Amino acid sequence: MDTGADRARDTPTVSASDIETYVYCHRQWWYAAQDLPSLATPALRRGSAEHERIQRQVTVARQTARAPRGLGCATAILVAVALVALVAAVLVSPW
Repeated sequence: MDTGADRARDTPTVSASDIETYVYCHRQWWYAAQDLPSLATPALRRGSAEHERIQRQVTVARQTARAPRGLGCATAILVAVALVALVAAVLVSPW
């Protein structure tokens, strides 16, 4: 006779880690669920490290590229304020 306990024992459990892995990358989850041998060879590890290094360089380059725009905007505002002050001083002066 098939009982609920038998069905529960035969039903695979899904952990929070499984859900997290699936949400991050469903292919990674599928491969992990297949119990296949790891393909993490030294060449793949070097490739992953190289990709991480490149990503850090891209991040730094993006941050560096943003800095001048911020400084340029601040400079433009200061120049505009200075011009307004200069025009106001000329208009107010009795000359």
